[in-house]
Amino acid sequence: MALLIQRCTISVFVLLLVNILIGIWMVGGAIPSLIYYGLAFLSPSFIVPFTFLLCVIMSLFTGTSFGSIATMGVALYGVGISIGVPAPLIVGAIVSGAFFGDKMSPMSDTTNLAAATTGTPLYSHVHSMLYTTLPAAILSLILYTFLGIQHTDSTYSSATVNRIMTVLSKSFDIQIICIIPLLLLLILSFLKLHVMIAMSVTLIVSILFAVVIQDVPFSLFESCVVSGYLSHSGYFLVDEILSRGGIAASVSSISIVYFSAAMGGALQACRILDVFKDTLLRLIHSGTSLVLSTLAFCYLMVCITGNQMLGIVIPGIALTPLYDRLHISRWVLSRSLEDASTIGVPLIPWSAAFAFISSTLDADMSYIPYAFLCYLVPMFSVLYAVTGLAVWHTENKVDKPT
Repeated sequence: MALLIQRCTISVFVLLLVNILIGIWMVGGAIPSLIYYGLAFLSPSFIVPFTFLLCVIMSLFTGTSFGSIATMGVALYGVGISIGVPAPLIVGAIVSGAFFGDKMSPMSDTTNLAAATTGTPLYSHVHSMLYTTLPAAILSLILYTFLGIQHTDSTYSSATVNRIMTVLSKSFDIQIICIIPLLLLLILSFLKLHVMIAMSVTLIVSILFAVVIQDVPFSLFESCVVSGYLSHSGYFLVDEILSRGGIAASVSSISIVYFSAAMGGALQACRILDVFKDTLLRLIHSGTSLVLSTLAFCYLMVCITGNQMLGIVIPGIALTPLYDRLHISRWVLSRSLEDASTIGVPLIPWSAAFAFISSTLDADMSYIPYAFLCYLVPMFSVLYAVTGLAVWHTENKVDKPT
């Protein structure tokens, strides 16, 4: 148990830094500028695919699906509804885009947790997920483009967009260079710099940009770091979008990470997982059946608990020895954990993710059929398991995805 909690500690520090960065990016105008320029280039006919892409970008930058839904998602939901796009469709695009980054971003808690639980290098884990997530995202974009053109109302009113942009420009010094700290983090991640170092460097640069461009006093950074940024623009929609970040926002997620690790360790200590593992070992004799069992186990845990972290930790602990014994790379395991658990949780009506989506976007279960990414990713995972593509074997000395 102690070893597992120790492995999860890096995820906790990443989660803390993410929320600190979000608070600094808010006060420094980075995220407001991203939202401003995103809305500026909106096209009514392509609002749905554009919504998906912007939420992908936001979630990759921030590593959080909830934060992306509550910022970019809230803004685009209001715009989409005013254009005449059906609410389930626009919410489905927001959810798909937001959970893309939750799955793929090196700053995501679930990405770090899956890598830590299976003992997989972070960037190798991210690389392996490209095989299932990237083609699923491309197909999702095609579907959103097709459906978006069909459902867009020709009578487009830009009042909501204009008001949001006006309030943002009055509250911040909106400039394209404000986005540089966001791009810096992506570049450092692409260069495979350790995530803690990359985020620390980005934090320092973000503070400097906030001081120079937005003239933010150093006294304000303390509250942004602890409690997050609190917007007082006078427009409730903008205030709701921008009031984010801070260490305080991490407390519940950190509690879940440690609770998941403790529960997984307890099940392991009681040998409950050993019984399950031995049963699977008698039934599983190939990489195909192992990957399919992993997906089924993850969905079972997510359906029982409604929690994606438990859906990652418990199957990860139980199945790691099976992957080692069958000489299947742990990169396949870590990818499969996220293909089911991270992506599957917004489809569960009793999950915390569904509750958050429902309350933030005033949505009901009608969005679930339109969250295309959540279906397509596991479909590609099953396809690879059946065909053997991207299922790497350690006995062949394949030590990283190629």
